[in-house]
Amino acid sequence: SNVKDNLDHLDLSVPCMEKSQVCADKELLKHQNIVEFNNSVSWLQNQGTSFYDDSVEVKEGSNLKPHMNMELDNELENIVKFVGCYVHPMPISSVLLSAKGNEIYICVLCGILVDKDRTLFMYKVPVEQTGGPVGCPSFIGHAPIVLPLSRDAFGREIALDSSGLQFTPDGQCLVLLNSIKAPYCREGLMHCPCSTCSLDCFEKNAVKIVQVKLGYVSVMAKLKTVDNVHCILVCEPNYLVGVEESGNLHLWVMNSTWSAQKEEYDLPTSDCMSPGIVELKRIPRCAALIVGHNGFGEFSLWDISKRILMSRFSSPSTSAFQFLPISLVEWQRKGPISMDSDGKEHVNEIIAATKMSFLKQGENHAFLSLHGEDIAIWLLISTISDSDVQHDYRSSDCKINPIGWWRLALLVNNMVIFGSALDPRTAAIGASAGHGIIGTCDGLVYMWELSTGTKLGNLHYFNGAGVSCVATDDSRSGPLAVAGGGKLLVYLHTQEAFSNQQGNKQESLLSNKAFPMGL
Repeated sequence: SNVKDNLDHLDLSVPCMEKSQVCADKELLKHQNIVEFNNSVSWLQNQGTSFYDDSVEVKEGSNLKPHMNMELDNELENIVKFVGCYVHPMPISSVLLSAKGNEIYICVLCGILVDKDRTLFMYKVPVEQTGGPVGCPSFIGHAPIVLPLSRDAFGREIALDSSGLQFTPDGQCLVLLNSIKAPYCREGLMHCPCSTCSLDCFEKNAVKIVQVKLGYVSVMAKLKTVDNVHCILVCEPNYLVGVEESGNLHLWVMNSTWSAQKEEYDLPTSDCMSPGIVELKRIPRCAALIVGHNGFGEFSLWDISKRILMSRFSSPSTSAFQFLPISLVEWQRKGPISMDSDGKEHVNEIIAATKMSFLKQGENHAFLSLHGEDIAIWLLISTISDSDVQHDYRSSDCKINPIGWWRLALLVNNMVIFGSALDPRTAAIGASAGHGIIGTCDGLVYMWELSTGTKLGNLHYFNGAGVSCVATDDSRSGPLAVAGGGKLLVYLHTQEAFSNQQGNKQESLLSNKAFPMGL
């Protein structure tokens, strides 16, 4: 069917400040091979009255009207402020955030996790009045995509929602694995016979930079690889890292518009790390430092600006599913590390160094002359639940996350040291501006203080839906988003929260209260 041309005017008698739900009934695409939306896309926002497409109001096929009032459960208004809530036509599987100036670029993947079909939505929201009504989204584009089936050495399916899709540093484009399929022309067909779409079917080993349009993506650049790439990571200002199935790590240095590569290199890898890297992450406020793991408890740290492998850490008896870097510390040890007498002295030294490092950090941490043996990295890691953890929670009647157990961990002196398990209901997790964010399988989102391990309060409760995603951005502005069902709620850290962090100089970031175990 064709896109509708009618627009029902918004009833402006309802004030924007009531944080009302705005429903936009629109048939986005004209082909049935795309995910069915039932002619409905709803956007719930706290301010603004309309939906925009790059400053042009989208009128065709839209029906905007206040539908219901938004009820917020935020107990943390002194820490985060609510920007808006955006309702999508399908469950949200993953979210990317990129804060640029006074705007937040948002990329949302919708679809059922067990299905490889997704629908991608991309939009931006202003966070200050100078960019338009605060929280009112400007629509950039949407497209259907098909994710490839990828498994690790355990036979576990690897989620490519984030590892296979990244924002470019300016937030204008996306970087995709070439194995992620999408329409490439205005026809919006997944199997279009035109020359533009057919060309992609015959190119297996590549990474592509695309602009998201209305129903399709436009390829801006394509980077050829020797082998198939299964994991990518974008780092500011212009780095792209790809992990090939052979285990090789490839580094591209892009031009300012990300339309072409300037240079390319192979990063060194550890000969004894087998299998290869399955996940890469940036270290917050350390633009050139990345860390990756192979799923078998082995982690590696690279400085991509110097193109060197800096250090390796391992815990052979542990299998890691996912991880989230929190902070890197320059640690000048007082003596050799010994794990006898529970090692608390060394943990205290690292915590003290972490506090000082965190207080000195601005937008990007000035990374100087570190040696591998003097590096400590705090992480949150999802691991296979062991018998001890199961014993701790076997009497609990709550729903347990079957994927893995999240815990605080420390990478130091070639070792991975684990803390106690976090909330067994954890379905999604994040960290931003010294705070941890947990979303549970029964719909609760709450925050805790990384410096003390103290719960600060509940952020939201998704009634009838588990939390599917917690997304944060590395920038100092500290945007964060939480998703449950088809709803996405976006927040910003307040200036008061940053002031409180500076005021609590003796209790910043992490303490051994948040690392509650004997080493």
